[in-house]
Amino acid sequence: MSSPQSATSPLARLALFIVCLAIAAGMVAGLHYFVIDLPATSLHPPANGAVGGGFQCPPTGYSHFSCEDWVTDMFFGGVQPDPGNIMYGSYVNKCHQEC
Repeated sequence: MSSPQSATSPLARLALFIVCLAIAAGMVAGLHYFVIDLPATSLHPPANGAVGGGFQCPPTGYSHFSCEDWVTDMFFGGVQPDPGNIMYGSYVNKCHQEC
């Protein structure tokens, strides 16, 4: 007697293997994020302090610039934003108040 053959086609088994592999890869990526990446970001926040609503005053070397120049350089990459930009206005006001 011959052994019974599987009822699924080789293509279906390949598709199932790829789906299982993708699920396993997602689990490994999530584990890596929670174990390695997330703790590293809490230990070393970004240098400009812009994340999470934080604000950093200009360093002493920037004292000859206005708050407008500082905000333009730090938060807008040196490109002058539209004067009506809400973020630009709030950062400039915060600079004038805190620095």
